[in-house]
Amino acid sequence: MSAVLYTKRADRLKKNISHLKADALPERILEAKGVWLRYPSGADVVCDADIQVFRGNITMILGRSGSGKTTLLRGISGIINVSRGSIQWNPDDENCPLPRVAYIPQTLGLVRSMTALENTLIGVLRDVPGFLSLCNIFPASVKDKAKKILTDLGLSGKIDTRVSRLSGGQRQRVAIARALIQDPDLILADEFVSHLDAVTTEEILLMMKNLAETGISFLVTTHDVELAQRFADRVIIMNHGRIVLDDDADNLSCPVLIGLIK
Repeated sequence: MSAVLYTKRADRLKKNISHLKADALPERILEAKGVWLRYPSGADVVCDADIQVFRGNITMILGRSGSGKTTLLRGISGIINVSRGSIQWNPDDENCPLPRVAYIPQTLGLVRSMTALENTLIGVLRDVPGFLSLCNIFPASVKDKAKKILTDLGLSGKIDTRVSRLSGGQRQRVAIARALIQDPDLILADEFVSHLDAVTTEEILLMMKNLAETGISFLVTTHDVELAQRFADRVIIMNHGRIVLDDDADNLSCPVLIGLIK
């Protein structure tokens, strides 16, 4: 995909997500204090973690394998129960409704035998009455919305294509589409570009940057220091389950980040 074509699509995407108005939202979407998370065996994986996520910002969590990045993300998403500590949503405005949170696992969680459109529609199952969702029946307006998002993400020719026949970058876009159809305030993404080539990784992260400009917040785990340096607004480093650094990306250099991860 050419840079010019990608930029045009990204600009169109920003215009089309009109329901997101960053200037009308409080600054922080999430504040976690003293969060502990543990395995069913009782072993602590995340210890006393403090985290803040800001509206329209990209926060990247770095760390070696086993440092607790994924577990922290799963705890914030609610997949894992917090054993100690607290997670507060919209701490700057108690009257603000709970944010909508979308989660993209490292495996993307797509159904390979289903089409790009069908996988996108999975994102709205919780908003569709039980009987209709069981019968895979969605209102025409919801289907139109899904098609529009896929088109804006550059998948207009792949809407009815099975995921098993898509490239890695195209599957990544389907996972993003499934998240976007939920009208998220926050997207949690676990190593979601780790298996892509350099060109596709660049395209996906530029897309993420453009989405953040519309007001969507991102909390992303990665092991790639250079990507964090280039695309993150804020960087968190974890080591053995603990946060050892939390700072604006502009204040950090690659040598410092690399040194802390080792």
